[in-house]
Amino acid sequence: MVNYKKGDDKMNKEILQKQILQELIYPKKIPLTAVFADMSPAEFILIASFTAYEKENNGRHITVNELANTINVSVPAVSRTLKNLEERGLIQRVTNQDCRRNTFVIINEKGKKLFESNKEKITYLLDKVMNTFTVDEITSAIKFHNKLDNILNSECCKCNAAE
Repeated sequence: MVNYKKGDDKMNKEILQKQILQELIYPKKIPLTAVFADMSPAEFILIASFTAYEKENNGRHITVNELANTINVSVPAVSRTLKNLEERGLIQRVTNQDCRRNTFVIINEKGKKLFESNKEKITYLLDKVMNTFTVDEITSAIKFHNKLDNILNSECCKCNAAE
């Protein structure tokens, strides 16, 4: 681990800081929207999450609250995305007759076909990544990204609280 302390090579530290800042401000975005047909990456993740839930729970449909908790996104954000999917005829939201506060999310045939088509494309891309990098490289990249995200979120919160 590199820890920069007083007296370290100031030039290298400044170069690294500049590179980190450039990556944060101008990330190299992967054009995933070009890969998805008629579906945003967020919609794909939402559908993938509730179809996986159904498989893992013997066909039991997921509620909006459970879906939000599963993907760690707010209920209003999930509801907005579901509304868009519902308006396009890809899913249905059905009120639970036993507990009217709960709404189940159900994918229909049109949604399944679109999801499966997109899943094939994403699987192809992920296979390319996994065939290019070792498991250790992928794991290290994920750990690095998560660690960087945690540090920046924590420190940004401290900076905002100090103001």
